Amino acid sequence: MSWKNILKIDWNASEFYVGKYRQYERYGGPEEGGWWYFNYDYLGESVGPLPKEEAIAAVKALNNEQKPPTEFYENLPEEDKDIARGFNIASGIVYQLENKKGDGQHMEREYYE
Repeated sequence: MSWKNILKIDWNASEFYVGKYRQYERYGGPEEGGWWYFNYDYLGESVGPLPKEEAIAAVKALNNEQKPPTEFYENLPEEDKDIARGFNIASGIVYQLENKKGDGQHMEREYYE
């Protein structure tokens, strides 16, 4: 799994945390050919404080150990697949750098503007 930090980080901080999140990929709507967004639910687990380089290495290593996201579409009953076809909604565990424990909690619904 490739890693891209989703949080706005103060990279000049002296210490960082590594937080565990459930990442949800959600279908936003059909505008401009369809668009997707991610929500992040903090699972209450953070390690740290750590020096920046150690925290980055930990995040990369932990994310490389994760299983691929669960594709909810694959688990739908056959009679529901026509309704959800193409939505490709998924969920998985990701680790993120944080300046404070739980910084990345983001469960708001996003809207097309």
